[in-house]
Amino acid sequence: MNVSRAHLARYFLRLGLIGFGGPPAHIAIMRADLVERRKWLTPQQFESDLATANLLPGPTSTEVAIYIGYRLGGVSGAILSGACFIAPTLVIMLALAALYVHLGAVLPLHEVLYGVKPLVLGVVIVGTVSLGQPVLRSWREWALFFTVLAALALTSASVLLILVGSGLGLLILSGQLKGRGGAWAFAALPAAAAGGLDLAGQIFIKFLTIGVIAYGGGFALVGFLEREIVSGTGWLTREQLLDAIALSQSVPGPLFTVSAFIGYLVGGLPGALAGVLGIFAPAFVIVLAERKLTAVLRDEPVAQTFLRGVVVGVTAMLTLSVASLGNAACVDVWTTLLAVATLLTQLRWRVAPHWIVLIGFAIGLTRFALA
Repeated sequence: MNVSRAHLARYFLRLGLIGFGGPPAHIAIMRADLVERRKWLTPQQFESDLATANLLPGPTSTEVAIYIGYRLGGVSGAILSGACFIAPTLVIMLALAALYVHLGAVLPLHEVLYGVKPLVLGVVIVGTVSLGQPVLRSWREWALFFTVLAALALTSASVLLILVGSGLGLLILSGQLKGRGGAWAFAALPAAAAGGLDLAGQIFIKFLTIGVIAYGGGFALVGFLEREIVSGTGWLTREQLLDAIALSQSVPGPLFTVSAFIGYLVGGLPGALAGVLGIFAPAFVIVLAERKLTAVLRDEPVAQTFLRGVVVGVTAMLTLSVASLGNAACVDVWTTLLAVATLLTQLRWRVAPHWIVLIGFAIGLTRFALA
């Protein structure tokens, strides 16, 4: 079906404004709207685009939007759909970042966010469990998990190299490595380009490397940010990272736009734009050039095993990051109880993250008002 560029733009701008709840909610809304109501796509077309997006690194719901735009409007439709989906959240995150930076000195933000950080930590723990359950199937995956955990904890090696090694490690443990894994080392190449750049350029390269191999969805992004932005560069503290994640959970649209908030904190408006461009660029490039790539990913057992090994590595990284962020979120008995309560609640009912964040804001404001 051929859909006008104006219709694509209006639809994805609207989705970016109302899309609370993360990728599962975004995907459910798109399917209900575009398959069942508007009938722009057949169920088979939508499921094919979703399955392909799930094979690739990066923000899944944004990639689905790009795929739909490509299917309905070619290359220009793909770029327009993806950009319009990202744009509303980008504007909101820039506004929140400016308020955070310029009003933080006069407003008790640390008091307001007191109840948010432990609740967000509980949500991230549940995300870690959900990420690890499908891939930690046998002794091979568990052995790889603990090996990667030790490597991340005891060495300062690039997380990209460790994750590529994790993929190759599962190939070795599965007896599938026969000199065919070296091509995946492309994922480590962007990091080598950062030397000699100004701050905005360094932010762009840092987020580009994350965007290239950010397997595991939005919550996995937390692990990359903690390892690369907090532990790696020292651009943010763990408390600031938790604030960024909390605020990004309170707005609609893709979680990956947290890159704008972080970029702004590190390098102002140029840093924000560099962060967003860096983290989303791989999604557009990979989707528009994916025909041969996804054929390999779908049909080649070696590629499938490699990707499963990468996700095992991401799970280990996120586990370590959760332990590290826990020290920043659980500062007393009450915040520890809040984190545990959120964890138990999410395991039972899976409340949408933005409601969790709003509850956290209410707790922080009430505590501040009664102090």
